[in-house]
Amino acid sequence: MNTQANIDFREFHHHFYESVSLLDSIYLYSDLLTLQQTTHRKGKTMFNPIYAIAYVINLVYNIILSVYNVSIQCLSGNIDPVVMEIPTVLEREVSQVILANSITLTPGTLTIDIDHERQVLIVAVISPRTPQEVIPFEPYIKGMLEG
Repeated sequence: MNTQANIDFREFHHHFYESVSLLDSIYLYSDLLTLQQTTHRKGKTMFNPIYAIAYVINLVYNIILSVYNVSIQCLSGNIDPVVMEIPTVLEREVSQVILANSITLTPGTLTIDIDHERQVLIVAVISPRTPQEVIPFEPYIKGMLEG
């Protein structure tokens, strides 16, 4: 008996992007490599590999820094969870999703929702912070995908 279900690839792809996890980020970042040659604005390629490299370096740096800071906060008991609305200058949905995944990958933060129309992310943080402390990678994503 064949127990495998037939899955529509578009439906799978849509649900895959909705959930926030490390696998989503890896899949999404691999999509960026094919995105560079397929999207253009006013005759210019919208993918900038220099910003992409800077983004990855900044993301890794912020993850390491957050691991240290969250460890200190947890050990000292200095935890005051807050849910914040963070406005973003990113206009494209793919840029907003990459920003949301970056926030979730960073320890101590979790993206709960994205309002694409209002350009707002709903983010849970382990302790109160300024929006710029939560999204330090935003300028790199903007430069990488929105020129």
